[in-house]
Amino acid sequence: NVFTHSIASYYASRYIKISQTMKAIDDIAERIAAVYGRMPSFHGVGGIVREFARAARVECEMMKSDPDFFRNWPEFVTIKEQIKAFNPVPPAGISTLARVQLQRGCRLLSDGTDLIYYMAGVRVPMPKSKREFLENLSDFEVDCQGVGLRSESA
Repeated sequence: NVFTHSIASYYASRYIKISQTMKAIDDIAERIAAVYGRMPSFHGVGGIVREFARAARVECEMMKSDPDFFRNWPEFVTIKEQIKAFNPVPPAGISTLARVQLQRGCRLLSDGTDLIYYMAGVRVPMPKSKREFLENLSDFEVDCQGVGLRSESA
């Protein structure tokens, strides 16, 4: 594809793709923060996900040869691992079904983190993967409401 366009149009299309990727990263992070922010068991994870999205946007726009790459990369990876290690605090006396939903929530959180990580690495918005993840997240939100894990005021 690069050989069929002028250098200027190639770079313009790359910058558009990077911009679309950064928007997709923000969309996913904000949706994660909104869903998990209404669940006391996942208190604080929304802020961490927003920080990860910020680092992912920097990662997405930075060239690997840029010396600043080595400043952002450790933070980017560290926040990713922090999210993946997050353990929800289950409310006292919850049902087995609610515990299953908490485990599902951890898996979805990990999946969302991986998706953002992949998007930032390849600089592509991955619309199908984004759509499927957001659908799974919406299903999870509904299921959590059904087992009493979601609160409107949290």
